[in-house]
Amino acid sequence: MVAAQLSVAVVALWGIVDWLGAEPLWTAALEIAPSIWGLTVLLAICGLYIQAEKWRVLLVCLLPLASRKEAFISLLAGLGLGLFTPGESVSWGVG
Repeated sequence: MVAAQLSVAVVALWGIVDWLGAEPLWTAALEIAPSIWGLTVLLAICGLYIQAEKWRVLLVCLLPLASRKEAFISLLAGLGLGLFTPGESVSWGVG
C-alpha cells in the first residue's frame, strides 16, 4: 500500500514539474529568502502536528489504543486520498 502511495506521489510530482517546466520552478525557488523557507517548513510541521492531534482525539473514540504515529499516518493517507476526490478538486479554486 505504501509503495502504491509513493508511486502516485512521484508520478504526480513528475507531472507537475513536466507541465510547469523545471527551470522556472528552480529559478523561483532560488529567489525565495532562506528565512522564508525556514518559516514555511516550521509552520507546515506545526500545522500537521495540530491536525494529527485533532484527528487522534477523534480516532481515540473508535480505537482507544490509537497512537500518535497511527493518527499521523492516517492523516497523511487521508490528505493524499483527498487530493483525488471530486469535492476537493472543486474547492481548490474556491479558497
